[in-house]
Amino acid sequence: MCARREVWTIKAWPLRMVAWIDFPDIEDGATMATKKAPPWKRKRPKGPVKHLSSAEKARARARAKKAGRRYPNLVDNMAVAKKKPSRRAK
Repeated sequence: MCARREVWTIKAWPLRMVAWIDFPDIEDGATMATKKAPPWKRKRPKGPVKHLSSAEKARARARAKKAGRRYPNLVDNMAVAKKKPSRRAK
């Protein structure tokens, strides 16, 4: 399939000129550049809620303090929750 993108438009009443470029490698409905939505605009993932442990909360507070914030934000909490717990060698 071939996607069409509007490149430029001149709007003047009653005249409207439009230039089109065909992109043969792109399917219809696809966007040229996809950008991931920020975490605060995304829906939360399905499944059970995972609460942060007290050690993870402390790490999130430390990240926030290092960044100059009084309290940890969503990004701090997500980064701490994503990080795998380190195992100490015995």
